[in-house]
Formats: sequence, structure tokens, C-alpha cells
Amino acid sequence: MANLRIADVLLPVAQRAGCRRAFCVTTTGVFSAFNSYSKMYRDIEARMRESEIAVTILRPSMIYGNERDHNMHKLLAFIDRFPLFPIFGDGKALMQPVHVEDLAAGICSAVERNETGEFNLAGPRPVSYVDLLQTCADSLGRNIRFMNIPYSVATAAAAVLERVPRFPISREQVRRLAEDKVYDIEKSVRLLNYSPRELATGIADEIARLRSLGLLRRSR
Repeated sequence: MANLRIADVLLPVAQRAGCRRAFCVTTTGVFSAFNSYSKMYRDIEARMRESEIAVTILRPSMIYGNERDHNMHKLLAFIDRFPLFPIFGDGKALMQPVHVEDLAAGICSAVERNETGEFNLAGPRPVSYVDLLQTCADSLGRNIRFMNIPYSVATAAAAVLERVPRFPISREQVRRLAEDKVYDIEKSVRLLNYSPRELATGIADEIARLRSLGLLRRSR
């Protein structure tokens, strides 16, 4: 397992070592309309296609499912503690997160079947950000109210605060929250027998794991 950003180094080394086949996990971020975010990933994928090694490209969406994910467990911890959740804009932007176990199954299937080509590995269907948050609250047994903050205000605030060391939100992150992140998984379903779980099921699974680790309060 290696960081996507060093593919330029790894693929030539693998080729010199006699490797003729590779399965590379990239990201659905390649489809983002924000060029500063997606250009690097598009360039990396282009170089993968140019490699003399036969490369299968596997693109996960936002990954969730345990304490190591970068987003969902933080949302769950916040909702578990506070009754008010701030939302930038109207919260209607669509997203399609994938549970880590479903992602792993999709990758293993691609390797076992030796499928070639490019595959999106995302959740079964898009959901709005506000519906995702409500699913989290319902699964936690919490009542939650949303506080909508206009994008213009949030972007202006992030422009100032992103200069603060380790501040967790940047302007680009605020803007990407308004971007629909919807992906076609039909090819993965058809060729990889890919069958990702519903969001509510995945959230419940993650909550159970986080509670077992003492990272969330027990149900009340």
C-alpha cells in the first residue's frame, strides 16, 4: 500500500522488476469541478494509462466505516454531543459515501476476477448532505437542529481562518460541500458483483464499532 502521489515512482520501479499487472486505487475526486483539487489526480491517472504495466483503476468515493475515516466518525462524535449542527448553504448537495468493507470487497473482486479498466466504488445511491446528517442523528437516537450558514459567509470566514495553523476548514472544502458528488457504479455492479450497503446500515455499523471502542457514548 502506498500513497497515490508516488505512483510516478512506483510504476517504473515495478516495471523494471518484471511486474506486468497493477491495481491502482485512485479517487472519485478526479471528477471534481474544482481544478485545483482534481488536476493532480487526472494527471496521475493519465500517467497510469501510459504505463507499460496493465493498470486497473479503482476509484473510491468518500470512505467511512470505522475510527480511521477522515469524516464520518467526526460527524458522529459531534452529533452525539451537540444538538445544533452548522451547515454551509442549504445542505442539498449530493454525496455517495462508501463503507470501507464494501470498498475492500470491490477491490478484492477486481483482483480475483482480473478485471481491466476503470471502476467507481461508491455507495449504492446519492444522498443529500442534510439527509446524511439526519441519518447519523437518527441512528444515534439524537434530536438535531441545523443552522444554515450562507456559503458567502462561510467562504469569507474560511479565507481568513485557513491561515491559522491546523485550522480544519479551507475555502476549497467549503466550496466542495456545494458540489454534487455522484458517481456511476453500474460497471462495478455488473463486472465485479459489487453490492455496497445502504447508508443507514453502514452508519449503524460504524456507530456500533465506535461505541465498542469507547469513542461514542452508549445508547441512552
